Amino acid sequence: MYNAETMPYDYTAQAFTDFFNKQPAQVKGVWNDATQYHKRYLWFMIYSVFKITISEEWSMNWFRFWLFQFGSIAVLYTKEYGWIAYPYAVQRLDLYYQPKDIVVTSPFLEGEKIGRIGVNAEIVYLLDDFYGLNDLVTRYAEKLANIDKAIDIAIMNTNVAYVFSADNKKQADTIKEAYAQATTGQPFVTLNKDTLGNDTVTPFFPGVKNNYVVDLLLSAKRTIINEFLTKVGIRNANYDKKERLNSQEVSENDDETRSIISIIHDNIKKSFDRINKLSDGEIALSIEYAYNYGKEEETDG
Repeated sequence: MYNAETMPYDYTAQAFTDFFNKQPAQVKGVWNDATQYHKRYLWFMIYSVFKITISEEWSMNWFRFWLFQFGSIAVLYTKEYGWIAYPYAVQRLDLYYQPKDIVVTSPFLEGEKIGRIGVNAEIVYLLDDFYGLNDLVTRYAEKLANIDKAIDIAIMNTNVAYVFSADNKKQADTIKEAYAQATTGQPFVTLNKDTLGNDTVTPFFPGVKNNYVVDLLLSAKRTIINEFLTKVGIRNANYDKKERLNSQEVSENDDETRSIISIIHDNIKKSFDRINKLSDGEIALSIEYAYNYGKEEETDG
């Protein structure tokens, strides 16, 4: 039986929560397939920012899942498996309300494992508040899903419907058949000269061109993606594309790009350094940027 007070929020509990709360209705901003689709790929973008080296006995997808989505993961020494990376619950805090003692539970371990920070355990965390990036990813995935929905609607509305008055069913069927032939690409369609008479086929929605906003929505989607990339630390061009964009303007948001990701990098690196020291070289963890954040190249004046 899962107890939130004594057990960490494990993968199984998360999976059941996702399943029973999922609402596929279009009016739901978060719990729909489109949002989940974008979340999946936005997570891959975040993972691509760093090159992380962990123990060969650990699972990288497990490690990144807990670290980035939930904000932290414990590294604890056990007699069964040696050093393991696992979700945890805080049992006791220190003077500055930082985790002091943690507890790890698993069906693969013999009972609860108690870890003391700095003695037989450490915590790897992203941000100072120990929160993950799931709120950030969900926010932008929801925006992208809503834009995709708007694009689909806009494209659907560009299908021009026509209206024509017919004297009888036979005449209406003849016109429909001729229209079907023309829209499938046949270059030559014949009709009885009396079928159309003096009437003309007119658009049912005459202002289709005025309502075409797909290009604007695609531009807005690119802006949202660029904003997300800036948040997670991937360089990108400025949001408002200009006709002539020089290299200095392209790199104008580099400092903003590094602002949050540098904190994440420093926190993970310090956590890794403590674990490497604590394990006395038994494990060697490392992290580096996947992108060059060193000396900037000369830009045009």
